[in-house]
Amino acid sequence: MKQHRSRTWHDARRLLASLTVVILVCVSVRADAASISISWNAPTTNVDGTPLVDLAGYRIYLGTSAPSCPSTSYFSIGSPTPTPSLGDVLSSSVASLVAGAMYFVAVTAVDLRGLESGCTQPASGLAEPDITVTPVTAVDFGTVPAGTAVDRSFTVQNATGASLTGSASVGAPFSIVSGGSFSLASGASQTVVVRLLASTAGSFASNVNVAASGDTISRAVTGATTTTAPPANATLTVTLSGSGSVSSAPTGIQCGVTCAESVTAGTSVALTAVAASGSTFSGWNGGGCSGTGQCTVTVNTDTTVTATFTASVPKRANPGKHRGQ
Repeated sequence: MKQHRSRTWHDARRLLASLTVVILVCVSVRADAASISISWNAPTTNVDGTPLVDLAGYRIYLGTSAPSCPSTSYFSIGSPTPTPSLGDVLSSSVASLVAGAMYFVAVTAVDLRGLESGCTQPASGLAEPDITVTPVTAVDFGTVPAGTAVDRSFTVQNATGASLTGSASVGAPFSIVSGGSFSLASGASQTVVVRLLASTAGSFASNVNVAASGDTISRAVTGATTTTAPPANATLTVTLSGSGSVSSAPTGIQCGVTCAESVTAGTSVALTAVAASGSTFSGWNGGGCSGTGQCTVTVNTDTTVTATFTASVPKRANPGKHRGQ
């Protein structure tokens, strides 16, 4: 401030005496991180009515009750110009607050010599979340065999009236499969897919951290992996009685060349019998099969199935045709 104006510290304190500050807020019920947007009119004149030409910036006093103003606890905001014009509106955002909590704000102006004006009347409002993340509770991935991947999805939504960008991260052995960075218009949402994949057995816990506009929302994730033995095998054996062959689906048995096959326990195998020339298929025995149709057997343990073929009886000539000739 110019010396010929004879400004005193008392005069500087009155720069904002007639101004008001507004907090742009909306009600929220979530307990996640949030922010408040603050706006105020820039002062344009000194107390004596002369134009203000040496404005340095502002101090924002914030608290969950009416803050002490002035005090040693404040946020500093620089002025874009030392000579504000009538109608200039300043704004700022304070992040890392608790959504739904009531906050009170007062603002002062500071000149280039460090002289501070008087405080505005406190304005108050509820902090607004910039982003929401669902689910809102901790997420359990369950218990899976080691080396098996399991995915869970989270939805991130822009809760502000403007576009924002952000990112998602999580600690190993969890990882972000998709949606690790995002740019969302007002009200838009995006899916973030998180994966648990561990090569060893154990119990794991981490946090999915979604950050945007200076705020971070965390969701706890847990999961476990176990070491499991390789699947047990069982042998299916086919025996033939008589003349014929048996094939299987899935392929593996072609009896009488290959009459035994090792399969994973629990496998379902369909057997088909074909009689040789001069024989007929009489039926199955073993493996829960009977009759002459296709045999389907679930191989839980070593199993033997017998296919029986019977030789056809040749037709004999009718001797009566030769009598009386």
